[in-house]
Amino acid sequence: MPSSLFWLAALWWIVSGVTFSTGNAPLIALIQSQVPNQLQGRVLSLLSTVMGLAAPLGLGLAALLGAFIGVRGSFIVGGLASATICLLGLALPDLLRIEEQPLRAERTHAVHVNLADRR
Repeated sequence: MPSSLFWLAALWWIVSGVTFSTGNAPLIALIQSQVPNQLQGRVLSLLSTVMGLAAPLGLGLAALLGAFIGVRGSFIVGGLASATICLLGLALPDLLRIEEQPLRAERTHAVHVNLADRR
């Protein structure tokens, strides 16, 4: 990349940071609403581990891919793969209806109320 386009790279880093933040907040809220309290630490640790491993694994994969098809080709393949995964995620009916499902806390409360009524 020519040094005259550094400002463009910096701009995209800012856009990436903003979109990561706006996407990460709903993910954490969803996990907290659906995962029982006693398991949240484990689930969030697993999420953190997987996200931490993604960078070095992705760099290794990008290096191999870049060696075979070139840097430009690896960016094209990576972009197409990301877009495909996003579109496939939007095609999952359970993911589209996730906000219609009652929260875990509400389901747990309903079970406890029903059990209390039976006594």
